Amino acid sequence: MLDHSMRGLADDGALIYFEDQRSSPSSDMLGQVVVVETDTDEVLVKRLLRGSAPGLYDLESVAGPTRRDARLRWAAHITAIIPPYQARRIIISEG
Repeated sequence: MLDHSMRGLADDGALIYFEDQRSSPSSDMLGQVVVVETDTDEVLVKRLLRGSAPGLYDLESVAGPTRRDARLRWAAHITAIIPPYQARRIIISEG
């Protein structure tokens, strides 16, 4: 994690594991914190909300403005978030 918009949920340096499904957002993802890829090639961790029209989504941050009416390539459920301290230990032991 290299962003501060979700501080407290996934701090800078955390490892985020997510399902490798890369499919269109589903209704069960609405209101959930998920990993998404936007049509501008950004991969983000955000709370997924319904946008103003079909195929558009609002992406809510914990600490930052909500991005309105984003077009998404895919969305995936998060399966685990490893805090930065433990993430460093995992990375060091694998290196």
